[in-house]
Amino acid sequence: MKTNSTFRKVTFRVIVCAAILIVGTMYIQDGYSQIWPVNIDGAPVLKPGQLETTLFFSGSYSLYKGKSETYGYLPGIKIGFGIAKNFDLKLAYSRGFYTFLSKGKWTDSKANNITISPKVSFLKGILGIKVPFTFILYNNDYDKKINVYYTISPRVIVSLHYKQYVEFNMSPFFEVFIPGEGIKPIYSVGGNFGFAFSTNLQRWSVRPEAFLSYPIPNNNIESDIIIFGWGLAATFNFDVFTKKDASSQK
Repeated sequence: MKTNSTFRKVTFRVIVCAAILIVGTMYIQDGYSQIWPVNIDGAPVLKPGQLETTLFFSGSYSLYKGKSETYGYLPGIKIGFGIAKNFDLKLAYSRGFYTFLSKGKWTDSKANNITISPKVSFLKGILGIKVPFTFILYNNDYDKKINVYYTISPRVIVSLHYKQYVEFNMSPFFEVFIPGEGIKPIYSVGGNFGFAFSTNLQRWSVRPEAFLSYPIPNNNIESDIIIFGWGLAATFNFDVFTKKDASSQK
């Protein structure tokens, strides 16, 4: 009981510190934002007491009537927490750089994407269900107010492993973008395909990925638009609190 109580306190403090860091940065920038449907994750969850840090980078492109166009690039950071045997929680922060709104010139979106991703794992890490929820915050240049948009992107992750060296991930998803202000939601379907390479997947990995997304046509979205791209991440895992640590404190 003491071990579980101490772990909860440690986990809570880490989550609070991460939240303060993210909230502190989200009001520095303003601009326009768009989410790339990168996953950079497998079906297995982190062990209880384990902390994961991930640096990622992705590129996004559009295909419309046979013509391809670069949307831009998205760097970000992600922190994960092992909560229970089959459950973990990850927080991510990202900000995009665009070309499609600035006639080929790189433009800092100055927008903030904050994502909370709970995940449940089944079948010894072969199957996972993940429900990322994203807050998109930016200042409207017209009235200088902070606007908040949302996306929710439930997905199923299937992972196949070769020992502790290679992991293959396939992840179909359904995404809902909620702009608010009386504007109808935008729905997208798609999938991610990726690998993880390591000498020990429990400790670190390099994760290349590709994704494909199709926005379902409605009054806000034209038909025949396909979004595609790639992602690359480096992931590192640390045992913040383990049973071994607990026994040494007795």
